[in-house]
Amino acid sequence: MPTFSKFDPGFILGLLGPLLTDPGTSFVKGHYHRPEADGVGGGRVTELLARPLLSQFFPELSDVAQPLGGEYAGRRDLLERLPFVVGYGVDVALLIDAFRTVGIGGLAQVDLGVRHHRNRTLDELGPQALAVSQAILDRAGLRPPGPATLRRPGKDPLPLAMHERPPARVAPACLSVRSRSTPPLLAGLRRTSPGARLPRRAAPSSLEGRRSFALPSRSRDSLRVVPGRSGPLASGERRASMLGRGVRTGRSASG
Repeated sequence: MPTFSKFDPGFILGLLGPLLTDPGTSFVKGHYHRPEADGVGGGRVTELLARPLLSQFFPELSDVAQPLGGEYAGRRDLLERLPFVVGYGVDVALLIDAFRTVGIGGLAQVDLGVRHHRNRTLDELGPQALAVSQAILDRAGLRPPGPATLRRPGKDPLPLAMHERPPARVAPACLSVRSRSTPPLLAGLRRTSPGARLPRRAAPSSLEGRRSFALPSRSRDSLRVVPGRSGPLASGERRASMLGRGVRTGRSASG
């Protein structure tokens, strides 16, 4: 059974927008509203596990609406430097690694509108939660060695080892076609001040209107709205301005 339906091509355009309009943006996360068709709210692992752990160990990422969301885009020169965790921890691990590499000013997030997504059962959420916690604790330097085991009453123990693929720049297949001089893993990590805030972007309806994205100011910790053309994008600009001032738009942040 597919986990989502009604995929909108605008998701791709929205994620590309900040990368095409702002040279300072290297990694873009998408967020969206998830209708509760079955009456069960989404984002349970996000709100009960991922967000508390991120708030404790990576508070700079507290403004990310859906840290476990699987819709994101990045520049090749960044993604080739990052390892890819195998399994449910891949999304949050990439977010943390991107933040540690380019800083909060190199990240953006885009409102992609609505996505219809199947909610998982509690039995399915257990392994996901364990994998996500392993990824976050690993990036915080606190994960115990060896595989973790999920133990539940009346069920067999479920070992869950954390594996990750090396960055493309150091993978053997990549080295054969690249220069012998390969940058070290996550070289040049750049930290930002604890009070830095992650700007949110409103997605345009097409690439034609990408100039109407809200771009970060020179300080990289706030939003300025680029004057855009009239029409449907005007409401997007207003939303971007509201988000830049910390005003909620009423959409849930379930992930």
